Amino acid sequence: MKRTYRQTTPLLGIPVLGYGDKILPEVELYRHKVIENLLIAGMQGVKSCLFDEGYWRVTKTSDEFNTVVLGATGSSPAAHGVIDGAYFKVSAQISWGEIKLGGTYWLYLRATTKTMENPEAVRAVVSSHRLSEGDNCLLMATLNLREEEPKLEIAPDEKIFSKDIARHANDKENPHGLRLYQKELVVTDKLVLRSQDGTAPTIEVEVDGKAVELPANLMPEAIGQLAGRAVEIMDFDSFGPQGATLQVSGRKEVFNVTVQRRVVDAFKGVAGEIAVGYFGEDANVDEANEFAVYNSGEEGIPLRAIVFCR
Repeated sequence: MKRTYRQTTPLLGIPVLGYGDKILPEVELYRHKVIENLLIAGMQGVKSCLFDEGYWRVTKTSDEFNTVVLGATGSSPAAHGVIDGAYFKVSAQISWGEIKLGGTYWLYLRATTKTMENPEAVRAVVSSHRLSEGDNCLLMATLNLREEEPKLEIAPDEKIFSKDIARHANDKENPHGLRLYQKELVVTDKLVLRSQDGTAPTIEVEVDGKAVELPANLMPEAIGQLAGRAVEIMDFDSFGPQGATLQVSGRKEVFNVTVQRRVVDAFKGVAGEIAVGYFGEDANVDEANEFAVYNSGEEGIPLRAIVFCR
């Protein structure tokens, strides 16, 4: 059966009539299935997510293996959603079979080259580790077979439902829920802290299970407390390329120094590049409670050092 015309779109290869082609019903059906698939996925506004799913069950198939089945419920399919921009819909059931006892597994659905044309064309994938977004998979569940009874988690943290995405988009106050779990938080502009009654809030931080209270303005002393280190702030004028050695009070060991330019009266003069020398590395630094500051520009430029000490 001929499945294409003389022309196709450059990215998805959707058939387009060319000169001399006759209209073929099977090619037209294929083309409109792909277009319909893209429209359904596009209306959801996400690349991969689950719209809905049926019921789950775990079956012991032998002394060594288990099988996980996701089945349809009533008029609802076993699962439908979007995988890597392709709409999928499995009507009857999905099976992750022959899963060996003694391990922890991640159960995925993966789109195939035929999913655009046929929404049923998805593949069940069992992995012994988490797969990345580049693997074009949708996480469905996790399975722990290390204990006597199998533990199936059908709502792991990485599982994405379209209803959760919609709730996230529509909630202006708490789009991530009342509590946010994040491995790393990077603030690129500013961090705003505001209490409900307009008073300054208190930041509560735990380090190794112990609470550390910080003031709301996050002054360097608070940062030092969080890091478990003492902090000193020193103002001085630059010494130029020859540099100079500075000393903190007491028997402290300088751990890290951040130097920034201060503006006094007027912004003038060239500080250039600013560098710090540490004990054990810089020949001009003789003691652990000392550090050296150099700048490639002029002398006498107002500077401020934030010094972290052990």
